[in-house]
Amino acid sequence: MGSVEGAGVRVARDEEAGTTTYLVAVPWQRIAPLSPRDPAFSLTLTVNKNDGLQRENNYRSLGLDGWQTWGDGLNNWKLGRYQQVQLTG
Repeated sequence: MGSVEGAGVRVARDEEAGTTTYLVAVPWQRIAPLSPRDPAFSLTLTVNKNDGLQRENNYRSLGLDGWQTWGDGLNNWKLGRYQQVQLTG
């Protein structure tokens, strides 16, 4: 865990639209075996809210106010619910 050498992150918040965009750039050699010739994989992503309040350990008790997910495989343990990702660059 920790930072990835050569990686970069940009975050842009649009208050009017109520959206946040995250752009993550990671060198190909750091994410092997993915490569420009074979850049596809499956992903599910869950982000937990941390506003300093203590919550129960059971993430299901948090409701939508506590966490958001893209692809539902991690939260439901179903590989078929992961989203397909195609890397570029």
